Amino acid sequence: MVESQEANHVHRLAQKALEANREHQRALNTYIERLEAELQMVERLIDAANIEVEDDSDLDVPGFVLVPGAVRARARFPPRIAISMKARELDALAEAVRTENYRKMAFDAQILVSMTTRTAKECEIRWLGDRHPDFNHDPWKEEEIARLKSLVAGIEMARRIGRT
Repeated sequence: MVESQEANHVHRLAQKALEANREHQRALNTYIERLEAELQMVERLIDAANIEVEDDSDLDVPGFVLVPGAVRARARFPPRIAISMKARELDALAEAVRTENYRKMAFDAQILVSMTTRTAKECEIRWLGDRHPDFNHDPWKEEEIARLKSLVAGIEMARRIGRT
């Protein structure tokens, strides 16, 4: 009898370990998919930067990339620092900045969400207070208001005579 209980205990522990391994494997697969997506994006950026154009003349392409929170320079760079870029290089740079901005905005949003912590009681009060789908959210009708007033008057009367 003791041996069968031990065998059951060992079997349950083995099942828990197997389930934990499966969950870990799923998490690793998800992580691998994310890394592969990032790697593909980096490869696209590298390919865009390494493609040679038949015409090697440098192109001065007007335009700008909007970076939230950035401040526009007040003066031009000195001529020795100014570097003209080819169109494909500007495209690769714009894509890199755009990608980084999306990543930063997602990170900021994640921090914002994690900073607004609510207790379970606050969530329950909010849900039961006015978010529950079974509640009637329509404006009050006149007969509902009159009935509510009569109920409140009845409660007040019960308090006055000591029947609460």
